[in-house]
Amino acid sequence: MDEGAVIREILSIPHRCCICERLDRIEFDYMCEIQYQVTRNDDVKSDFIKKGFCNYHFWCIASLTTPEAIASIGTMLIENDSFPSTNNCLICEYLKRIEAEFIDESVKNITVTTSENAVRSAMRFCQPHFGLIMKHINGEIAEYFSNIQKLHKEQLLGELKGFVEKRDKRSERNENEGTSWWRAVEKLVGRKGMWGK
Repeated sequence: MDEGAVIREILSIPHRCCICERLDRIEFDYMCEIQYQVTRNDDVKSDFIKKGFCNYHFWCIASLTTPEAIASIGTMLIENDSFPSTNNCLICEYLKRIEAEFIDESVKNITVTTSENAVRSAMRFCQPHFGLIMKHINGEIAEYFSNIQKLHKEQLLGELKGFVEKRDKRSERNENEGTSWWRAVEKLVGRKGMWGK
């Protein structure tokens, strides 16, 4: 399976977790920036030598840049006898801060007391982000939000069943059924490479 084609398809999927979707774009942009800065900015270089990248992000960076850039990064780490643990990663730390901001922003959007139910009902979340948001809301708003997310799960469940039932009739699958298998994974565990807590 062509992972690049799958990723392009995933990014075009309707009904993704709105936080995961935003983090995908930010993660890519940040990885492009940080891989450039690691070899050119002394502050970033120093921070990188202390923390490095996790396994997932190191491989992502390797696929984004040139072999020469990876050789420079590898040289930097080996010369400094710096073999970062998987608990530290410049990219993960950055994304965790951004994710926390998105959670706060989502909580604010959900708790708006004006007649913005349409905004609330369009907001879809993976289970990890749904759980994080539910820790910050209560009462009628929590019940309403939870009910909307249940409706989204039921919709996804219907699409998954359609996908499976049309196993031998692939041409009959609609677009949402065709991507439901990937959205189910993301719904259950969040986007690929997500750390979540």
